[in-house]
Amino acid sequence: MSDQNINNNTKVLEKKSECDINWGGLWTNKIYPLKEGNWVAWKTQITGILKLHKVYEFIEGNKPKPVDADELEKWERKDLVAMNMIQINVSDEQIIHVTEAKSAEEKWNNL
Repeated sequence: MSDQNINNNTKVLEKKSECDINWGGLWTNKIYPLKEGNWVAWKTQITGILKLHKVYEFIEGNKPKPVDADELEKWERKDLVAMNMIQINVSDEQIIHVTEAKSAEEKWNNL
């Protein structure tokens, strides 16, 4: 590997996401989807994943929308991460409960 490649890779690794989310790791956290009869196991697993990615507070409703434009953009991105983590981990039969929800908290409460 050339020195240029090493320097470029180092810069990428040093650069932190605007909202401190490991985007690459999000989709590797797939679990068995929520379906009728596995709520307790699913809730335990998805809660751990949401906490790992620092977006759990968005389903609790403890993270109010900020007024500042920059902070609002970060908030919206994290809420979107939480929404998607929920949505990709529910079965086709359960997706009806989350499709119209406008926030992670609403998706969670609909389940």
